[in-house]
Amino acid sequence: MVRMEEDGAELRVTPWQMSWVVASVELGDLLSPLPAAYLSDRWGRKIVMMSVGPLCLMSWLLVVVTRSVEVLYVVRTVQGLAVGIVYTVAPIYIAEVSHPKIRGQLSGQFLTMWYVGVVYAYSLGPYLSYDAYAYVCAAIPVLFLLTYAVAPETPYYYVMVQRWDDAEKSLKWLRAKDDVRDELESIRESVAEEMKMKNCGALSAWKELVKDKASRKSLVVVQLVCCVKYLLGMPAVISYSTYTFAQTSSGLIGADELTIGMGLLLCVSTFLAAYVVDRVGRRPLLLASTAGCLVFSSLVGLYYFLEGVLHLQVAPYAWLMYLSVAGYCVLWCIGLGPILQTIQAEYFPTSTRGLAGGLAAITGTLTTFVVLKVYQTVESAYGVYMNFWMYAFFAFLGTVSLSFVLRETAGRTLGQIQEEMKNGVKPSSNGLPETAP
Repeated sequence: MVRMEEDGAELRVTPWQMSWVVASVELGDLLSPLPAAYLSDRWGRKIVMMSVGPLCLMSWLLVVVTRSVEVLYVVRTVQGLAVGIVYTVAPIYIAEVSHPKIRGQLSGQFLTMWYVGVVYAYSLGPYLSYDAYAYVCAAIPVLFLLTYAVAPETPYYYVMVQRWDDAEKSLKWLRAKDDVRDELESIRESVAEEMKMKNCGALSAWKELVKDKASRKSLVVVQLVCCVKYLLGMPAVISYSTYTFAQTSSGLIGADELTIGMGLLLCVSTFLAAYVVDRVGRRPLLLASTAGCLVFSSLVGLYYFLEGVLHLQVAPYAWLMYLSVAGYCVLWCIGLGPILQTIQAEYFPTSTRGLAGGLAAITGTLTTFVVLKVYQTVESAYGVYMNFWMYAFFAFLGTVSLSFVLRETAGRTLGQIQEEMKNGVKPSSNGLPETAP
């Protein structure tokens, strides 16, 4: 990113153009989630996921054969379409092929693998030419198509379309054993119950989401968590990391190396978070995440304020800024990062879960677009510090508001969660249900 703004770059862009290049991915991300969810029920989870490969490959080939900022907007929008499909269908696929005992851990690793891709890009971008970077990125969708082609469709989808033999074959492949009769019967019963709900129609799901008091409360809480998650600025911190680190004058560690280190930290944090969310609980992790991001965002902003506005010699304390960025990343990754998808699935009944998830995806996309688009505008007008102080402000609002409305769901069945919400159970600080008077 920084190299594209330098003289002599193969494709030179202005800060304003770069902000649109970064943010335009969210335009595509806004368009694909609801169609992807619909098509995954019509055509299957696997075939919709396979469409991501050609979309990504086409986008990187466009980068190779053109030298136009306008084409980069198109490229990023196409990549946004792919992101929307992945975020919508991949969690469904993972949940439907996983054994119940490891479903939570595998679902939690979805974000880990996302950051593995981020590290891949961070590690290669600074050291390759424009074309070479596009080629190594284009290799990933090719590898995806070759490897994912051998994976089966989910047994849940086959049962849903009444392809019983294919469902049995799929489950045998996934479990690596021949006797799958008990699990297959359980899947049949589960799908039959869900299809009863689904056959009521999309209009009834909208009505239930709006009219039912418990669903309405759940929608407000999930939308709030979604807004807080992205308004704390992690999408911008990831996208503009090299640019941001380049603003410090310490020179202790290069901006590219810091960016790679941050990517590795994100991978490790999200990997470990998947193993603690059930033990610690959703509510404590989310509140610790927002409160911690408040502290560390404030410190990062203070560093850049002292350096960029007051022009004080703070280079000897750059280590504190680096640690603050690391703390911010770790706390975001153990709470806000992975838990939104978890509570999104837990807070709603089967009949409205898909619709509520689609609405959350749209909210997240719009919020992320705003965060990405305004980053360079704010940085140009005020300085890097103002972005981080804005994130700290939203972290403060998030900590206060979530402490009042967030309820613990760890250790409860989905039925128990719905019953507590309908009966007016208050959120508690110790994770135990507390009945409202």
